Amino acid sequence: MELHQGVVKNALSNSLDFLDKFRDKFGEAYSAVEKQIEKKPWGGYGVKRQVVESGGQTFSTTTPIQDFMKKDIGEKAARTVAGLATGDAQKALYRATNIPIKEQEIIDQIPSKVGVSGDRVASAVIARGAPFLAAFLAGRAGGIGEGFRPKGEKAVYPKSKKEDPTGREVGNPLAEGIGRSVFFQRGQMLPYAEFKKERPDVMPSTYRDYMAYQYAKPEAGSLISIDPKRGSFTAAAGLVRGSVKGLNDPEIRLRGFKVTASELGGMAAGYQAMKGTMDFLGKQGTVAGDIDTSSFNPNISVKPEYTQTTAGGTKITDPRVQQIREEQLNKFVQDVKSDFTSQDRTLQQGMKVAGDRLQGIQATEGRSVLPRKAGGRNVNPTELLSGTAADGVTPGYAPRVSQSSKEIRGKNIVDSGPKPYNEYRVGIKSEQDPAKRAILQDALGQAKQESAKRLKAGIEDMKKNITTGQRIEAFLGGSQYNPYIAGAVGVAAALGTGYAIKKTAQKINERRVKKQDPVEYLKYKHGDFASAKKALNQPKAKGYQDLVPYVK
Repeated sequence: MELHQGVVKNALSNSLDFLDKFRDKFGEAYSAVEKQIEKKPWGGYGVKRQVVESGGQTFSTTTPIQDFMKKDIGEKAARTVAGLATGDAQKALYRATNIPIKEQEIIDQIPSKVGVSGDRVASAVIARGAPFLAAFLAGRAGGIGEGFRPKGEKAVYPKSKKEDPTGREVGNPLAEGIGRSVFFQRGQMLPYAEFKKERPDVMPSTYRDYMAYQYAKPEAGSLISIDPKRGSFTAAAGLVRGSVKGLNDPEIRLRGFKVTASELGGMAAGYQAMKGTMDFLGKQGTVAGDIDTSSFNPNISVKPEYTQTTAGGTKITDPRVQQIREEQLNKFVQDVKSDFTSQDRTLQQGMKVAGDRLQGIQATEGRSVLPRKAGGRNVNPTELLSGTAADGVTPGYAPRVSQSSKEIRGKNIVDSGPKPYNEYRVGIKSEQDPAKRAILQDALGQAKQESAKRLKAGIEDMKKNITTGQRIEAFLGGSQYNPYIAGAVGVAAALGTGYAIKKTAQKINERRVKKQDPVEYLKYKHGDFASAKKALNQPKAKGYQDLVPYVK
């Protein structure tokens, strides 16, 4: 009888195998999670920072986005569990859902997108000023004159009850501004009797609906509740709510942070205005004006009087000698013309070559040094030439020299004495023939006139192609002011658009109330019955109902 040596498979052995494999897998998973957690220097625990790449740069982070997607599923899961265990995942979620933080991140990108990132001061002003502008448009903050308190709200930091029982007056404007713009604090709405003194544009029904909307919650058992009568909704236990009316301005609130249509529209208009202004001011002409620099052929010739004297000034009476003299000067004329036209020379190059026939650098001897005057520490000694130039008339000049010059020789720094630091070009009439000098001067005179003519034509051409933006830049003194012009235009566009949206919403709300509740409209529009009768020209009316048919 042969005994069976194999493992008998039964419920108990299968369970043990499963537990054995589960233990190994659990140990591997536990080790993977443990590798993703590190102890912080201050004693807490967090996800281990990794070096990731973004935009060509590397930086360390606990939430690598691009590189994280390249990792295997096991490491992704390990980092996710590590994030939950240490709280880093909750922090990342908080940042992703924190409206003020996300708003600032979006605003920080505005300078580069509108083209002002080259000016760091302007970029910083825009990045920090835009949130204040947005808060003003949305009604989260008021103007400086109101101590940053929006009209119709109580102050966050009011004066004492004894000084101001209404809570309207701001006790500390600085604290009020910081509280509303940095910590996003909000004041309570004033009672309607006080509210309408500052916001007469808001109807009583709009005020009542808005107060109810602020504190509404979804019905029990429902995720979202919609109130068609008030035109509002509430979701996620009040974390998300919105109103199509608002205070004459549609709005939505996310975790208590109010965003209005006038804010979104105004900021979008301001962004486009800034970008358009930078593009307008930075736009160059379609065709740049070019100054003609091509070669120039002067219209020069040998005049009869040039053949009457020799190069030394002796009068010529023999016709045959005059003919020889004329042939020599004609050859010189051709040489001068070639100075301007040969080797594809430009006009300026031709003028230099022709001018070099008339002048050179004076070589000098016999220099003397004038010593530094007493007390004149900033006056360098000056070398002067003794005597005159070669023509015997022109005074000679020499370069000014520095008092001393330092040089490195081996390991030592030594004083090598005075050295020239500037050069002076000295005019000498190297061409002694008066006829040839006259021909050169004639050619150079024509070249100067042509150069001035071309310069004027080029400038006129540039003026034709210059843009209005370039003219504005030139008037202001440079393009460095462009970011501030764009910022001012953006602010004006944002405020104008926000105002237009609010007024449009107000008109729509007035038409709705006029249709649904004309009595309320009459009270809101005229204040009292007597004024309403007079405005509608119905002196016999005895009550508001008598005036309803005349409401248009």
